[in-house]
Amino acid sequence: MNVKQKILIFAPTLNEKNNIHIWIEKTAKLYPFCDLLIVDDNSSDGTIEIIKTMQQKFSSLTLHIRPERMGIGSAHLLAFEYALKNRYDKLVTMDADLSHNPIAIQKLINESARSNYVVGTRSAKKGGSNKSPIVRKLLSIVANKACSTFLFSSLSEYTTSFRCYDKKSLEIIMKNPPTVNDYSFFIQISFLVIQNCLSISEVPIKFESRKFDKSKIPRSQIFLSIRTIINLSVSKIKK
Repeated sequence: MNVKQKILIFAPTLNEKNNIHIWIEKTAKLYPFCDLLIVDDNSSDGTIEIIKTMQQKFSSLTLHIRPERMGIGSAHLLAFEYALKNRYDKLVTMDADLSHNPIAIQKLINESARSNYVVGTRSAKKGGSNKSPIVRKLLSIVANKACSTFLFSSLSEYTTSFRCYDKKSLEIIMKNPPTVNDYSFFIQISFLVIQNCLSISEVPIKFESRKFDKSKIPRSQIFLSIRTIINLSVSKIKK
């Protein structure tokens, strides 16, 4: 890896007081050559205060606070814009709840030397693993299988946010950004990358079950994802 590259690591937060200090400490120490960006949707549990305290220790950490819960998709679009505006070469996106291990960031960065867009996959066939609760694991398997089938793609992972983007992929995405703001945002991102014929790679990751607090993914997400898959499939057929 070329350490002269300008790399940004991003995570959105909403009430992650039990996780965020661990994520910041571990990520900042493992990757002192990277900058960190957190977009917080006005957490009410003390998350913001913890991040501000950590900023005194790590100058590489930037915090953007939004006035209310505005959605996972728009938080990522803000990070995309920030990365382009500040001329980063690479952007790594991930969860701050420790389900994505910061140690694995290195694998995504290394692979990005060969691809515009790198996805961390939980697929066992690709060497990954998923320690989510059984219901969430089954939903992920079904959603990923549906995406491969109806979007005519060979990717094994569409729904996790653990990814690495280069500048070219960010520029193309922001020319025609996703229209959904829920967790199916990640499906639409991969669809856009595929449609624009960018180079794509997957690297295996170990997805851990959240240790503290509850998942922010609503029960209705499976239906929102199905709707997005259908809409994208129809748009692909029309073309």
